[in-house]
Amino acid sequence: MRHTPLAAAIAIAAGSLAWSASADAAVVTFDTGTLIIPMDVDYQDTGMLKAFGLLDKLLRAGVPVQWVIKAPKVVVNAALGRFEDDFTASATDFKTPATVITAHGYRGGPFVIKASDAAAAKPIITAWQAANTTAVHVATAPFSGNISRTLTAAPRIAVFGDGNESIAFSYLNAAGILDGNGLVWSKTSVDLLTPAMVMGPSSSNHKDGALFRPSGEPAFCEIMTMHWGVNESEVAEVTAELAQFLNYPVHVNGECQAVNAIEGAPPTGGRSNFVSTAGFAWPAPSQPSAVEFVNSGLPFAQMDGPFGIIGGSEPAYALGPGSKYYDDGIVMVKGAGKATGLQDVWMTGYANTGKGTCVISDVGCVVDGKALGKVSYLGGHQYDVKTPISTSPKTQGTRLFLNSLYEAGCVTDEGQPKLTFTKSGPAETASATVTYTISWTNAGLGPAIGAQVKDTLPAGSSFVSATAGGTAAGGVVTWSLGDVAKGGSGSVDVTITLPSPGVYANVASSTYKVGLNTWSATSNTVTTKFVDCAGDAASTCICGDAGACDDAAASDGGGSTDGSAVDATSSTDASGFGDTTTSGDATSSDGAAGSDGTAGSDGTTSSDGTTSSDGTTSSDGTTAEDTNIGDGSSDDTSMTDDGAVGDDATTTTDGSVIGDDASVDGALNPGGPDGDAGTGDTGGCGCGVAKRDDTPWSLALLALGLLVRRRRQTAA
Repeated sequence: MRHTPLAAAIAIAAGSLAWSASADAAVVTFDTGTLIIPMDVDYQDTGMLKAFGLLDKLLRAGVPVQWVIKAPKVVVNAALGRFEDDFTASATDFKTPATVITAHGYRGGPFVIKASDAAAAKPIITAWQAANTTAVHVATAPFSGNISRTLTAAPRIAVFGDGNESIAFSYLNAAGILDGNGLVWSKTSVDLLTPAMVMGPSSSNHKDGALFRPSGEPAFCEIMTMHWGVNESEVAEVTAELAQFLNYPVHVNGECQAVNAIEGAPPTGGRSNFVSTAGFAWPAPSQPSAVEFVNSGLPFAQMDGPFGIIGGSEPAYALGPGSKYYDDGIVMVKGAGKATGLQDVWMTGYANTGKGTCVISDVGCVVDGKALGKVSYLGGHQYDVKTPISTSPKTQGTRLFLNSLYEAGCVTDEGQPKLTFTKSGPAETASATVTYTISWTNAGLGPAIGAQVKDTLPAGSSFVSATAGGTAAGGVVTWSLGDVAKGGSGSVDVTITLPSPGVYANVASSTYKVGLNTWSATSNTVTTKFVDCAGDAASTCICGDAGACDDAAASDGGGSTDGSAVDATSSTDASGFGDTTTSGDATSSDGAAGSDGTAGSDGTTSSDGTTSSDGTTSSDGTTAEDTNIGDGSSDDTSMTDDGAVGDDATTTTDGSVIGDDASVDGALNPGGPDGDAGTGDTGGCGCGVAKRDDTPWSLALLALGLLVRRRRQTAA
C-alpha cells in the first residue's frame, strides 16, 4: 500500500485499514496472430474515437482486451503531444492483409487482443469495420509489452441530466458507444438520470437514489456530469449520493463547472473533498496558454498528437486556500510551467470518502473494507469530436475523457467480482434420497449483480425440496441469489430422490451481471454412487447413517460364486464348528457355498441347513453329540450385540456362547473386533452393521449351542 504522506495520515487518523495492489505489471510476450488496435496518429488518426466504440463492442461480447502501456513514460515533444513508444511490432492490416507494417513503434496506449482470443474478436471487428473507420493490425511475429490493465466488462454508463447532457451524448455517440439498451444516446436514453433520480426520496439515506440497486449495490459503473451550476439546490444531496457510490470500484467523471459543483470550496459546490482536503478555488483560474504533461504512464493520460486548449467557466482548476491533493500524482495535464495545484486541466484520483485513499498508481484500493472508486476532472466546457485528430487538437480532451471510462475498476479485472461455487454431496449412499449443498463466495472487489444458480437434476431423479426458495421446473432447480456483494457468501440445499442404483454426476451453474455483461460460473462435479443394499452385488460398502453394506462376501465366508445367495451368508468359523455352516437359502443353485464354504464330502446337510464338522446330522436337523465342538471354538468368532460375530464373544468347549448376545437381526461378521470386518476379508469394508436380517441363522446357532450343552450335561 503506497499512501501519500497526507493520505496516510488521514487513513491512520481514521483508524482505517487500507490495501492496494502494485500497478507495475510484468512485461509479457504476445504471440503471432495477436490483434492490435493502434492508438497513434500514424494508423488511427481518423478512427481514434471510433476505436473506443470497437473496444466497447468487444467487451460487450465478452472478449478481454489488454491495455498495453509503457510505464513510466517519457514525454518526447509536448507541443506535438508525442510520447515514448509503448512497444514495437510487425504486423499486417486486418482489413487489407497485403498492407505490411514493419517494426512500428506503437504509441498512445494501444489496445491488444491476445492471439488466443482473436477468433472470438474477428467477427466483431469485421462487422465494425464494415460501418466504421477503425484500424486493426495482426501481429506477424511475437512482441513484448507491458499490460497496464486487462479490460473484461463493458461499463453501464449513466449520464447526469444537468442541463448540459448533450455534451456527454456528443462524446459517446462520436465513439459509437451505445446506451444500456444498445441505442444511440439521447434525452430518451434509459440511463439518463435527473438530479431528482440521483438524490432519491430521502435526504438522510444517501443510497436510495438511482445510482443504487435495492440491495444497496451500485446500479452503474460510471456517471458523467458535464456542466452543473455550483449553486444548484440539489448539489448537497447529489454529492452525498456520489460519496456512497464511490465506496465501490466505480467512476465519477466531471467536466467544467460540474467539477466545482462536486469538489467545491465553501461556500460553493458540494464540498465533497474527494481528491483534495478543502476543494478548489472559485472562481476558477484562467485558461492556460500552453500545457505540459506529467504522469504520462497512467492509462488516463494516453494520447498521441497535439492537445488543444479550450475555454469555459472552468478551463482549469486551482486548489482552494489551505487545500492539498491527497496524491499529487493524479494530475496529468496542467498549465505549462505551473506548479501542480495552480492551473490543472486533467486529473484522476481515488476518491477519499472519509477514511483515507490510495495513490493513483495503485491498482485497486480498499480502505476500511471498502473498494474505492475513482474521480476524473477535466477543465474546459466542451471538446470537439472531429477527426483526423492530428488536425483537430481540440478533440484530444474527448479522447482523454473516453480513456477514463475504460480504466474504471468496474471495467478492469481488478475491480470485478470473483464468484466461486462449490457443490458437495455424498460420494456413496444406500438411500435413494440425497441432499446436495451448493455454496458460493465472492472474493472479488466488485458485486455480482442478479446472481442466479441452476442445478440440473440427474436423469430420472425426482425433486423433493430446496431451501432458500429454490423452484423446480423441467428437471432444473433454480435459485435467485440477488446481488452478491464483495465478500458475500452463502449456500442452498436441494434434496432429490435417485431413481435406481447406479452412479450419478451432478454440477451446478450460475449466471450474474457485471456491467453490461452476463458472466457464468460452474461448480465442481459431485459423483454419487447409489447402492441397493437389499440385493445389489456391488463391491462397495456404505457405512454411516445408511447403516448398510453391500453384498460382497468376505473371502473366508462369502456367498456363492454365481452371486445367487441372497438371504444369508456363510462364514468359516462362525458357529465354532470346523466347516462352513450354511443357513436358509444362502446356498446357491449349484449347491456351492462361498470361497472356502463348499460343503465337504463329510458334510451332510440337515433339514434346517446346519452342517457339522463330521457330517453327522440328527433327525431334527441338529448336530449329534459326537460333533467336534470342543476344538471348534474360535476367538475371532463372537456374537456381537447386533448379531455379528466378534472377538469378544466365543463359543465355549461345551458349545455355549459367551460375551455379547446375538441381536435381533443375527447378522454375522467374521472379521475384526466388535463386529468390524477384518482387513483380510475380500468384502470387508469396515462396516459395523450388516445389511441383511439373518435372525433365523443366528438363533439356530444359539439353539444348537444350548442343545449340545444340555446333551453333555445329561451324558455327564
